[in-house]
Amino acid sequence: MANLFIIGNGFDLANNLKTSYDDFRTFLLDNYVHVKRTRSLKVPQLRKNTLDVTINEAAAFIYRVISQTEGLLWRDVEHALGEIDYTLLFEETTNFNNCQDIIQGLSCSLSKIQFLFEDWIKNINEEDMCTLKKFESLINPYEDLFVTFNYTDLLEAKYGVKKVCHIHGTRNGNIIFGHGNTQRLRIVSNNENKKNNTFRRRNRKGRKKADDKHDFNIKKESYTKSLSINYLTLDDISMIMRCIPIKTLLYSKLWDIQQLLLRSQRNIIKTQEEYTNENEAFFQIEEALEKVHSMLHKDTTSALQRLAQFIGKNMTQSVDCIYSIGFSFSPADMKAIQLIDMIPHTAWSIDGFNIYLAQKYRKELMHFGNNKHNIHIESLLR
Repeated sequence: MANLFIIGNGFDLANNLKTSYDDFRTFLLDNYVHVKRTRSLKVPQLRKNTLDVTINEAAAFIYRVISQTEGLLWRDVEHALGEIDYTLLFEETTNFNNCQDIIQGLSCSLSKIQFLFEDWIKNINEEDMCTLKKFESLINPYEDLFVTFNYTDLLEAKYGVKKVCHIHGTRNGNIIFGHGNTQRLRIVSNNENKKNNTFRRRNRKGRKKADDKHDFNIKKESYTKSLSINYLTLDDISMIMRCIPIKTLLYSKLWDIQQLLLRSQRNIIKTQEEYTNENEAFFQIEEALEKVHSMLHKDTTSALQRLAQFIGKNMTQSVDCIYSIGFSFSPADMKAIQLIDMIPHTAWSIDGFNIYLAQKYRKELMHFGNNKHNIHIESLLR
C-alpha cells in the first residue's frame, strides 16, 4: 500500500538548499543596489514617463516594509505581507491627494514582490545539496504520492519520485505566493454592503450614540474572535467534487457535506462599520488599502484545485500513512491539509525535528477529527 508525503520547506533546508526567507532577504541585499542605500519607509513615487516605479525602488521599499514587521531576521515573509502596518506610511501626510499618490506608489511597488520572489527561487544554487539516506530508504519513488509546498524540483531530481504535486507551482513556471490573512479580505468583500447600511443607519431617527458604541464593540469582539484556520467553503467543495471521481468520493470523507458546511459557517464573520460624511475620504483610502492587501493574498483556490486534480488522477485506493516532513501547517495552507486528511488512511506521522512544533501540528490535525494516538511523532530524516 502506498504512502503520501507532505513536503515543506524544512525538507529543502535539510538537503542544504538555501531556501529560508532570510536567504531571500540576503538575495535582495546582494542583487538590488537600492536596498542597501534606502533607510526610510517612504513609498516610491510613480515616474511621470512610465507611471510606474523601478524594480530597484520596489525592492528597497519591500525590504524595509517586511523588515518593519519581521525584524532583522526574516522568518515568514508571507505572513508579514498580511500584517503590514499601512498607517506608518501616512504618518507625515495630511493632504488627501498626497494619500492617493502614496497608495498608487504602494500598489505598484508591492505588486513587484512576485517578480522578486521568483527571481530568487530561480537562482537558488542546487550544487551543494545532500542526500538524506533515511528519507531515501523510507520512500517508494514509483508508488508513493508526494504533495510538496516547495518550488524546487528536489524530489524529482535527487530522489527520482514520479508522482508529485507542486501545489504552489515550480521555479520554472508560475508560482503561488502570498499571505493567508483573510480577516481584512472579508471587509473588502463587504464594502458595498457596509456603505449601503451606513446610509440606512444615518436616516434612522432616534438613534443614540450609546447604541452606535454598542454596535462597534460587538463588531470588534466578533472580529477578534475569528478562527485562524481556513476551512473549506461550499465553492471549494463543489470544485473538489468536479475534480475527483465519484468512486473516490464514495470511500472518502467528502460525502459528509453538511458537517463541512457547518465548519465553514463558523469561519464567516459579518462586520459592520459606521462611517459619516466627514470621513468619507478616509473610507476611500481604507478601501484602496484593502485592495492592496487583497492583491498580496495567496491564491489558495488555484492551489486547492491543483491538489484535487492530483488526488483524482492518482488515488485509486486508500493510503497507509500520511507523512509530514518540514511542513509548518500555516493557516493559509490548512484547506489543502483538510482535503488530504479526507483521503482514507490509517495514521499520520509528523517529523519530530522540533518536538514543540510537532506537538502543535498534532493538535491542528486533531481539529479534523483524527485520534491523537493515530498521529505519531518520529524522526523521519535523520
